[in-house]
Amino acid sequence: MRRAILAFLTFAAGPSALAAPGESLADRFRILCDAVQAHHVEAPTRQQMLHAGIIAMYRAVRVPTPDGLSREISERTTYEQFAGLLEMVRPKPRAAAATEAALDRAFLDGVSASVPGGLAIMEAKESKVAAQIAGNRYVGIQISVSLDEKTKRPRVNGVLDGGPAQRAGMKEGDVIEAVDGEPLGGLTLAEYIDRLRGEEGTPVTVAVRRAGEKEPRTFRMVREAMRHATISGPAGPKGFGSGATKPGPSPGAAEPGSFRVAGAGPIGYLKIQEILASTPREVREAAAKMEAEGLKAVVIDLRQMPRGPDSAGGHPAVLLADEFLDSGTIGRLRTASREVTYRAEPGSVFPGWPMAVLVDGGTSDHAEWLAAALKANGRATIVGAATAGLGASRSTIPLGDGGRTASLVTGLLEWPDGRPIGYFTPANRAGLPFGDEPPDSRRPDAGLGVTPDVAVPPARQAGNGAGGRAGDGPLRAAMDVLGKALQEPATARRGGEAKVPAADGRGSG
Repeated sequence: MRRAILAFLTFAAGPSALAAPGESLADRFRILCDAVQAHHVEAPTRQQMLHAGIIAMYRAVRVPTPDGLSREISERTTYEQFAGLLEMVRPKPRAAAATEAALDRAFLDGVSASVPGGLAIMEAKESKVAAQIAGNRYVGIQISVSLDEKTKRPRVNGVLDGGPAQRAGMKEGDVIEAVDGEPLGGLTLAEYIDRLRGEEGTPVTVAVRRAGEKEPRTFRMVREAMRHATISGPAGPKGFGSGATKPGPSPGAAEPGSFRVAGAGPIGYLKIQEILASTPREVREAAAKMEAEGLKAVVIDLRQMPRGPDSAGGHPAVLLADEFLDSGTIGRLRTASREVTYRAEPGSVFPGWPMAVLVDGGTSDHAEWLAAALKANGRATIVGAATAGLGASRSTIPLGDGGRTASLVTGLLEWPDGRPIGYFTPANRAGLPFGDEPPDSRRPDAGLGVTPDVAVPPARQAGNGAGGRAGDGPLRAAMDVLGKALQEPATARRGGEAKVPAADGRGSG
C-alpha cells in the first residue's frame, strides 16, 4: 500500500526546484550552503560544494575544466567572492540543449551530489505534502496515479478503500481527462498531481475516460485527510486495490482480522510497513489484540522497509523502540553539534514474549536502527539477511521565507555502544563511515548494518514477498526459533522477557 501511496503523493525533487523570482544562481547557492553548513551531520566545505557545481556545468557542455580552478576557489572565502568567480568561469552554452537554465540545473545538481546522502529541495506545496505524509495525514481524493503512455494523461493505478474516489465510483484504469472543468494535457505527472491536491474539505470534480465507454464519466468529491495503517497482520495490508504493491510476505491469518499465523499455534505476526508518528500507537493496539487472542510469541517483520518520510531525529523510531523495550539503551544519534543517547522507559508491549525480527537488504535507516536496538538489548532474535547499512537520519529544514524546504542527512544512527550502523561517502573521506574513526575492526558488523543471529541462505529466501509461509524461508526460520523458545521453562526467561536463542545457541546480543 505504501508504494502505491507514494506513487501518487510524491515525485522526485532536486536542487533545481529552488528558484524564486529575482534569485540568481549565486543566491540559490548561498541558500543551499547555509542549510547544509548549519544542519548536515558532516557537511562538505562551501569551496567543495562550489567546485562540484562548476565541474558539473563544464561536463554539461562537454568542455575541459579551466586550469587552476581548485586554486581559484580555495583563495575565496565569502559569498560575494564565490558569486564573482561563478560569473567569471561560467561556461557558454554550446548546443541548443545546453541552455542557461540547463547550466543552472547542472550546477545545482553538482552541488547536491557533493553533499553526503544527497540534497533535495521542495517548494512550498511539496513541503506541505511531505509534512502530511510524515504525520500520516495526507489530504486528497485517495488514489494512486501514473502517466498513461498512450494519452499522456494521469491513469488511476489504485483507489484507496473507503476513500472519496472509491465512494464516488472511480476505478483502477480510469484515465483522468479534466479536473474542475479544465482539460488535462501537456503537463508532467507532478503538475497533474498538483491539480488534484487541495485543502481538506474542498470540493473537486474529476472527469475520466473508462475503457470500453464512449462518453466520459464525471465524479464529484470532497478532499479528505487519509490516515493509512502502517502495520498489518498475516493477511496483509488493506488499502489500494489491485494496483497496490504489498511489500513483504502475507503468511495467511488463522481467521479474518487475526494476528495469529494459520497453523502456527500461539505465534503472531506483525508487519511494519513504515515508521510514522502513528506507528507506536498502532503497535500498542495490535499488541492488545494479540494478547486477547491468547498469543504468546511474535514475529516482527521489518523486511523491505526503505527510507520513509523525513523525521526530525528519528523521533517515531525512538518511540517505537521504546514500545518494545522495557529498559536499556535504544541507540545514539550523532548530529553536527551533539550526540544524543536514547534510553527506554519502563513498560513495554509483548512482556515476556519470545520475539523474532525479520530483516533483509531492504531494511534500511530507522528500520535497521530499530533492529539494532532489539538485538543489542537481547530482546529479539534477528532472522534473515544483513540490513542495508544506510543508518542515516534525514530531516526537512526550512529555507528562509516562502515555505521551501531542504531534505538532507542531519544525523548518524548508531548502536547503543556508539558503533555506526551504516557507511556513507563524505566528500572528503570516500569509503569511510561518518565519524572520525573507521569502525572497530574487532566488531565486523560495525558500519555494515545489522547482521542476523539466524542467517537464512539466499536460496531459502526466494519466497520472500510471494505470500504464504511455505515459500518464505526466513519466516519459517523465525517460527522455528519461537517454537523452541516457547518450549523453554519460565525460569529460563530473564528480565521479564523471553531469552531467545541465537544461531550459535547463545542469547542474542
